[in-house]
Amino acid sequence: MTDNVVSIGIDVAKDKLQIAWLRQLQPLQVKPKSLPNHPKGHAELLAWLLNNTGVTVERLRITLEPTNIYHEGVALYLHDHGCQVCLVNAKQVSDFAASLGNLSKNDRKDSVILARFGLLMNPRTWQPAPLEIRQLHALLDRLDTLQATMQQEENRLDTLQLRERYPATVKASLEESIEFLTQSMQAIRDKIDDHIDRHPGLKQDQKWLATIPGVGR
Repeated sequence: MTDNVVSIGIDVAKDKLQIAWLRQLQPLQVKPKSLPNHPKGHAELLAWLLNNTGVTVERLRITLEPTNIYHEGVALYLHDHGCQVCLVNAKQVSDFAASLGNLSKNDRKDSVILARFGLLMNPRTWQPAPLEIRQLHALLDRLDTLQATMQQEENRLDTLQLRERYPATVKASLEESIEFLTQSMQAIRDKIDDHIDRHPGLKQDQKWLATIPGVGR
């Protein structure tokens, strides 16, 4: 192993982290570990790595593939605690595995491949967006969800009113839902405006974007 980093591969699933600590490359020696993919599991992971490898957190190179949103929690946790976190392209990892003659796949083998990739290919360290941008994205995602739900409810109301006879209680329920969603969307918009106002960098970005013809609020 190199003196500079200790390479760890993590195969991420919705509920599980399959971990491989690459103890030695030639001959290959790996110590596996499986932990739940939730905040307590993330803390257990870092503690296990520090206790077993005996190195400082800065020397831990964690390599994983982005998996839907399931990788985000553990990647942010490890990054925020000082680890080198590398998010790597699945196609590159697949090609790397093929070059090693390793064509079969399972969680444990994938984590070992990721650990070897992290050591030998020296991937770029991932830098997440600043916290204020991540928080803004979360607010915007919530607004998008509410808007999609609002469109569904409005479509249901339009469809209902095309019928000659329909239960008044159903119409009232849809109208109440639309009113609630309208208020909820306005509340999120207010929070977005407040969030941008509290972060000068975001406010300046908003002003610059607004100068582009065709770009709306």
